[in-house]
Amino acid sequence: MAKPMRVLQHEPLSAEAQQLASAYQLGPLKAEYRVRSKRRNKILGILLAIFLGGLFFLGGIVSGTTEGLLILFLVGLLFVALGLYLAFFPVFYQSWHVYLGTDGFIFTRRGRIDAFHWAQIEAMWQSVTRRYTNGVYTGTTHRYTVKRKDGLKIVLTDRFADVEEIGNRISAEITNYLWPHVFAAYNAGNPITFGPLTVSLQGIGDGLEVLPWSQITDIRMNRGYINVKKADKWLNWSTMRVAKVPNVFVFMTLVSRVLKSQR
Repeated sequence: MAKPMRVLQHEPLSAEAQQLASAYQLGPLKAEYRVRSKRRNKILGILLAIFLGGLFFLGGIVSGTTEGLLILFLVGLLFVALGLYLAFFPVFYQSWHVYLGTDGFIFTRRGRIDAFHWAQIEAMWQSVTRRYTNGVYTGTTHRYTVKRKDGLKIVLTDRFADVEEIGNRISAEITNYLWPHVFAAYNAGNPITFGPLTVSLQGIGDGLEVLPWSQITDIRMNRGYINVKKADKWLNWSTMRVAKVPNVFVFMTLVSRVLKSQR
């Protein structure tokens, strides 16, 4: 099962958070997250945008042609607008909050309130991508998609500076809730579907064939992929993107438990 998340210290919970948690029966509130910029990145971005905007303005002035002045002025204006957007980023998204309770979470934005109790959640997908330019690490992008049983989906991205913590905590809660139900269904002989992969008493299926448990030598997540190794095969039997597998930690917990019991 997923390990309990380390509890981090946050700002005091607001009255609005407490009211929503009570109204939507989230249980005791654990954390409140707001959209905010990472201070260092924000300052660097604003300074760079203003510098480039001024540079293009200057280039337009010295261009000596009306056409050159107009084009460079417009480009400079775009950079200045970008600088203003970065400066007022938290203001634009001030209505965006995530409230995490013991029984679920709430996502609010622009007057809309969506509550997700753990029992109402069907699946969660997560995509965490590390970016490199010429071999140099330039940052990580996060995208967490949560789907309720009634079909409603929400997506949490890097608009939240703490999105990785939010995603990890929600994922851990969903895993802890779903795990006993999934394990009971598996033991009852029911195949369990995780998007393109299916886990059954016979083995793991990828839509084309089923690999028996006795032939699986290893399965692990590595750099955004789930790799399944087959006995006597050098190449992976299956290489699936983590982002395509819903409830990926439930999947990994289940297959790890089954493989351990086979040995």
